[in-house]
Amino acid sequence: PLSFDTNSTARMTLDTSGNLLVGKTSTSNATDGIELNSTGQFVASFTDNTHILNRNNTDGAILSFLKAGSTVGSIGSNASGGSAVLDLTASAIMRMVVSVTSEAMRILANGNIGIGTTSPSEKLHVIGNIKTSGGVKVGDSSADALHFFGILKQGSGSGTTVIDSSRNLTNIGTISSGAITSSGTITTSG
Repeated sequence: PLSFDTNSTARMTLDTSGNLLVGKTSTSNATDGIELNSTGQFVASFTDNTHILNRNNTDGAILSFLKAGSTVGSIGSNASGGSAVLDLTASAIMRMVVSVTSEAMRILANGNIGIGTTSPSEKLHVIGNIKTSGGVKVGDSSADALHFFGILKQGSGSGTTVIDSSRNLTNIGTISSGAITSSGTITTSG
């Protein structure tokens, strides 16, 4: 190995396998320091410090991701100065994967977000139950739109309770095959 020392301590080493080691003398990831190994991987291992990537001039990409020489995304700062930005190419998707292969969430380039689905067809597409401690706003600003659900809940048994935008309480007994049945009175208008 070729070693660069100061005060009799190795500071940088080029080992017999072609790995360039800075601040460490072994390729062990348990050892603090930086490694540029012979396969082109950059490995930085630190016990108590933060990895720092700094861009000293205008906003833009700080870290770029490439596949076969083409940029697929970057992390940087936006043009208004200082806000962090995760930027993906127009054809890219962003996935959040857990347990190595299980996809939990996906964001498409068109802005659609899928939870429990890999092909979200709406701005928020969820396969499974949704729980909220607040309300859910539905519709636009027109008088005909339902602006706010205070509660939309399937209760225990077969009932469903809805509080509409006017805060009217509606208790529906059973809905099946398009029919509505109720143990009370159903009143409609319009």
